[in-house]
Amino acid sequence: MQRTKIGISAGLLGAGIYFTGLFSGYLIPIILTFYVLWFEENGWLRRTAVKAVSVMILFSMITLFVNLFPDFLGIISSFVGTFGVEFYYSSVNSLFDSIVKLIDLMRNILILILGFKAFGQSTLYIPVIDNLLSKYMQ
Repeated sequence: MQRTKIGISAGLLGAGIYFTGLFSGYLIPIILTFYVLWFEENGWLRRTAVKAVSVMILFSMITLFVNLFPDFLGIISSFVGTFGVEFYYSSVNSLFDSIVKLIDLMRNILILILGFKAFGQSTLYIPVIDNLLSKYMQ
């Protein structure tokens, strides 16, 4: 196993970036990714760090777009309500809440799988992200 400059294995640091993304939000994985990009020379580790943040951003974007639909319905409800017409959309809201929870579950499972695979310095191919990484990372 290759060691990083801080003395731990590259696989452990890669898994750590995934798991901190799962448990702590964005700040720590982004800081760790910047560290890896500036100081580490291991190509697999650099790619893994960027992939971890990319997976988090991809699922946040999906969640953002799904949440736009209930917001749009809320705008319509407010607009129609000004004319005295009642428009209820709570069942549609429940549907979108369920979709967001399903997306979060898929994100958590994917990050767990990627984190455990990172221990062995391997990864899971995700077409959208891996194609972009291949295109823009050297």
